[in-house]
Amino acid sequence: MVKQQTNRDRTFRTIVILAILLVLILAGAWYYWSVKKPETPLTAPPTAVAPPPPAPEPTAAADEPAADAVPQTPSPQAAPPEAPGGVIQFDSDDEELRELMARRKARYGLKDSVDMVVESDETIQVGGISVPMEEILERIRLKSGDLVETDLGPTLSTVSEGERIDRLYTQLKEKEKRFKALEREIESAPAGAPGTQEKLQEYASLRSVMDMYGAYRKALSDIREWELILESQESQPPREALAEHLDRLEAEKIALEQSLSAQLGLQGDPAANRTKLLETLADARARMAEIDAALASPSLDASAGTDLVRERAALSGQMADLEPYESVLDRIDKTRALTERTDAEAASEIASALTDLNAAADTLEDTLTDRLLPDMKTDAYGVYIVRPGDNIWNIHFQFLKENFKYRGITLSPVADEPDARGVSSGVGKILKFAEGMVYIYNLQEQQLEDNIDIIHPLSKIIVFNMARAIELIREIDQEDIKHIQFDGETLWLPAG
Repeated sequence: MVKQQTNRDRTFRTIVILAILLVLILAGAWYYWSVKKPETPLTAPPTAVAPPPPAPEPTAAADEPAADAVPQTPSPQAAPPEAPGGVIQFDSDDEELRELMARRKARYGLKDSVDMVVESDETIQVGGISVPMEEILERIRLKSGDLVETDLGPTLSTVSEGERIDRLYTQLKEKEKRFKALEREIESAPAGAPGTQEKLQEYASLRSVMDMYGAYRKALSDIREWELILESQESQPPREALAEHLDRLEAEKIALEQSLSAQLGLQGDPAANRTKLLETLADARARMAEIDAALASPSLDASAGTDLVRERAALSGQMADLEPYESVLDRIDKTRALTERTDAEAASEIASALTDLNAAADTLEDTLTDRLLPDMKTDAYGVYIVRPGDNIWNIHFQFLKENFKYRGITLSPVADEPDARGVSSGVGKILKFAEGMVYIYNLQEQQLEDNIDIIHPLSKIIVFNMARAIELIREIDQEDIKHIQFDGETLWLPAG
């Protein structure tokens, strides 16, 4: 028994020793393959991507092209330079760029008379040649003798159109908030309260901004209304869409009549109430004009000014209730008149109305931008690419005709020609004056041209300063054109 027990113990010890040795062997193998890998693995590792070796120094032989190679002419214009505002490429296939150009041109009432509307921080690219707009403007400033200044502050030429509108709306909302706060402070101010005179002056100044803001909002609202009618005409005939719109306006009118008549305690029939409501609005407007004139007087007494502001606040609330009613009556009349036209005539008149409304909205927007964001006005320049057979006179004339058409003024195709006695027409005088407002830039030579009569197609561009050109045209009415005088340097417009 003792011998058998001894054998069992020896066998057990042997098994334990063998197990330990096996574990050590496996651990050694793992360490060998995982930590100290052999220099040559069984499978080749992935090929490493090494940076290319430095290029050898050029030699005379290397500079010479091969006998069968096509000579390449290096051009500094091969790659357009970077510009904060991006590259505006003429005749680009980029649909977004085309839409951007269409929107910019439409803002100035233009379509075909300029090819691009470019901002001062952008680069233009024509026929593979790229030139920063700022480079062209620098040459124009030097030629005209203007001092070159760099504005380090934010300008709208470095922001998008959407950002510009957002900034303008932010300013308008802040001014509106301040205007209402001033009104409350002045209304509640006791007699002789210090600072009242200064508040009255600020109030009078902000009032004109609020008037323009109100007109601007109304123009945008009217634009949207007509645009919705045009959109609805895509699925139904124009007059059918107008008839449905007329029904909605009639329902709106009845609701306003009932509400306003109840507020004023009117008991008459609808026609009599309508007359009374419009008379009340006319009286409120007349009195408002008197108050605004008095508030604008520099000699206004603070106590009297406080009373006027109180009265004005009450009138303003009354007018805010009555003006939508007047507006709906006017829209009903216009819509009813359109339902009596043919479909084509109705669509044409709506398009014309939209043109006028857009022009009015743009004018108000520009005025408000000048007033509230004087250092953030967009510097935009019209660019026309010269084609075969072009001449500077016709380029100007097309620009003028398009912009006048945008304002509802149609110029005859021969409006630029002198009369039977050889006297220049008013349009001819405008065109002659406009020669000093545009510049011809030679893309190939990268310099301004002095001789405006020699222009070469596709190698030169005409640059219009949109702000100056549009400002001039806005000052001219259709009747003014006949009486314009030009002395070779100054364009004289009729007084009044």
